[in-house]
Amino acid sequence: QQDLQSKMKSDMDSVLVKMKDELALDFILLYDENSALIYANKDYDITDVVVKKLNENYGKKKAEEGK
Repeated sequence: QQDLQSKMKSDMDSVLVKMKDELALDFILLYDENSALIYANKDYDITDVVVKKLNENYGKKKAEEGK
């Protein structure tokens, strides 16, 4: 389980580093039920974009493994 969590964090970090440059972001906040974030404009929610990028990366890795 620890190996899986480490791999997931690495994937997430890789995607976020690229996205911060692509979107010129100054900060990225984690939003969950325990977060201190009280409110955020939905226009700034990039969750769907992050998930899409993670899925694209996963698909590419799986395709490369299948070769």
